Amino acid sequence: MDNKEPESPRRIPFDDREFKAGPFRQMLDQKFPFMKEMDIFGLAFRSEHERLASRGVASGYPQLDTEALIPAMEMGGIGADATKFLRGDRSWQPAPNTIKVAASVANSTEIMANVTGISFAVEANKTYTFRLSLKVGTTALTCGIFWQFTGPASPTSFWFNVKGWLSGPTAYEEEETAFSTPTSAASQATQLKSTIIEGKLVNGANAGTVQLQFCCEAAAETATVYAGSSGNWSKID
Repeated sequence: MDNKEPESPRRIPFDDREFKAGPFRQMLDQKFPFMKEMDIFGLAFRSEHERLASRGVASGYPQLDTEALIPAMEMGGIGADATKFLRGDRSWQPAPNTIKVAASVANSTEIMANVTGISFAVEANKTYTFRLSLKVGTTALTCGIFWQFTGPASPTSFWFNVKGWLSGPTAYEEEETAFSTPTSAASQATQLKSTIIEGKLVNGANAGTVQLQFCCEAAAETATVYAGSSGNWSKID
């Protein structure tokens, strides 16, 4: 008795190019026009020309970019550009920009000095928001820190809010509404504590740079903003 296994059916070579352009395809197009929009057996019925030509209609396909990705402008609604990110609700939102203190900055005077690293450039007639998380301290219990911002002349509006600590465990909060206007109360004790500063600028006709500044309450002591303090800012229109 012959125990040979039956031979597998012979595979017939299939050239999908002939299928796309041959008489069978033409017959399908005539009898079943709806099938032109379908992908039967993994075969793309629509040519690249057809795909590109129909981009302007709801059923069209977006053209991929040079990295084989869908271009940003094809992915969301109005307002897409290279400075924003696509959120889960398919709306385009400003991307936050990070700023930080790379090396601790100390000030032993009562004169305002820049907090190196905590600044950002602003354009004319644009709106910005920012939020900073700072680790700060002073060398004496009676010495606190004063804060202010410098920026472009004649903004439409500007405000910033500081949440920190007075000497000891007492919480402190103050808000100012102009550039080069320092907070009026000391905001730190000798312990290393956090200070949160947030604000908003609606800029006017002048471009410039928003810069955080600080000084010590008493000239004989030292105030320090420590490395690792950081924040972010966004242009919102």
